[in-house]
Amino acid sequence: MKMFIGLMLLASFNAFAAPSFWNGGEIQLNPRISNYQGLDIAEFDESFSQTTSELRDNYIRQAMYLMERGAMGMEAMEMVLQFDDRVYDRRQVAKAGMGETLANYVRSGLELLNDAYENEGGVRRLDWSVNASKYDLQLMWGVRPGSGVYTVLRVSNKETGISRSFASRGSVLNLNVVGYALASQVFNSVHKTTFPLKMKIGYENLVISGVRTFPTNGNVQYRYMLQQVAAYCSARGERLATVKELTTLFGLGAYHGGVNMGLKTEWAATDYSGYSVVSAMWPMGNSGMLVNLPYNYTMTYMCVKSVK
Repeated sequence: MKMFIGLMLLASFNAFAAPSFWNGGEIQLNPRISNYQGLDIAEFDESFSQTTSELRDNYIRQAMYLMERGAMGMEAMEMVLQFDDRVYDRRQVAKAGMGETLANYVRSGLELLNDAYENEGGVRRLDWSVNASKYDLQLMWGVRPGSGVYTVLRVSNKETGISRSFASRGSVLNLNVVGYALASQVFNSVHKTTFPLKMKIGYENLVISGVRTFPTNGNVQYRYMLQQVAAYCSARGERLATVKELTTLFGLGAYHGGVNMGLKTEWAATDYSGYSVVSAMWPMGNSGMLVNLPYNYTMTYMCVKSVK
C-alpha cells in the first residue's frame, strides 16, 4: 500500500483535501461515469507536423503514382481521398468503446485499492452506488502518438459546485494501468493525511501543522539547512519534529493518521545530539552526514507543537 503514495507538499494537501469537497464519512460515487473524446493528439500531430504545401505535395505524389499505373487524373485523386477516408474510418472503429473501457478500469482499480487498504486494517470510505447523487464523474479521453492514451477524470460535488480533476496517460495496451492511476489519485485524495493533524506520540499530545520544504541553490551544508528550518518552526511558536516523532508517524502507515517517508526524501529532525536527517537510507536518523554539501537540495520537514 505504501509504495503508491507519493510525498506531497503542504500546498498539495490543502489543494486536494478541502473539507468542503469530500464528506467526513463514507463517500458514494456514481458508477455511471460519463465519458467523451477530447483532442485526437495523434491526428493533430500528423496533420500539423507538416506545412499545408507539404500535405498537398504528398497528395499529388500519391495521385501521380496511381496515374502512372493507368488511373485517370480525377480518378486518381478520388482514389487517394477514398484511401484517406478509409484510414480515418478504421481509426474511429478502433477507438470505439475506449471511454467505457477506461471507466471500467477506474471502477476496478478503486476496488483493488479498497481491498488492499482493508487488508491492512483500513476502513473503506469510497464506494460505488447507483443511488449516489452528490458526486458525479466525467471522463475525458483522447489518443496520443505511438498508440498512447491520455485521460482526465473530473469529480464534481453537485452540492457545492466544487470539482477535482485527476490525469493519467499511458499505452493503449495498458489501459488497466491508466485506469488504476486515476483510481489511486481519487483514493489518495480521500484518504491522505490532512493538516493540522492532532496526534498523541508517546506521552505528548502534538499538533503537526504540515509538511514543508526548504530548497537551496548551490552547495549548502546540511547543518545550515537544519538551523534554518528549526528557526522557521521556532518563529511560528513550534519546534522541529524529533527523529522519534517522524519514525512514529512513518510507522503508522500512509493512511493511518501518518505520512509516508518517501523513497528519496530526506527529512530534517532533532535528536539527543542536536540535528539529524531521516530518510529511507537512514530510517532512524543520521547525524554524521551533516558536513556534506549537497547541490541544489531540498530539505523536507514538519513543525510540531505540544498541547494539553
